[in-house]
Amino acid sequence: MTDKVIVACALLLIVGYAWMTEQVPTRAFGDPLGPKAFPRLLTAVLIVAVLLLIAEMIVSRRSKQVSAAPAPDNAGDGAAPALAAANANWVIAATVAFTGVYFFLFEPLGFVLSSSAYLFAMTMYFNRGSTVANALVSLLLPISCYLVFTRVLGVELARGILPL
Repeated sequence: MTDKVIVACALLLIVGYAWMTEQVPTRAFGDPLGPKAFPRLLTAVLIVAVLLLIAEMIVSRRSKQVSAAPAPDNAGDGAAPALAAANANWVIAATVAFTGVYFFLFEPLGFVLSSSAYLFAMTMYFNRGSTVANALVSLLLPISCYLVFTRVLGVELARGILPL
């Protein structure tokens, strides 16, 4: 059920974003692509992401139906699901708090350092055991995004303390 809610919210977000993109005024002069090019590209990427989420839901549902084995008979009092829910609440709260710290440090540290630290912390929790891969993603993704945005697209991002 949660997956369906996420898909529905994502679809509403895409529709709203696409509608707002089309409201951007276009001038007859200036950039040949116009101001709508990047938002339209982002809309397409969001659509692909939702389609992938739907495909994952279908595959997951099929695999659950195939491996529908009877649950073991535990004589427990049901504390395990409550503990898992409490742990999930802490993970959500910590992620929200760390995202707030990321936003707060974005200007002083700059895009590359703050994004690298944020990505490294998040990937170390959510992708445990892959320290090298986490470090590579945490360094290469912000650096490549910074270069694409500043050099190719001409968008200024926070430099921070690095002389980029």
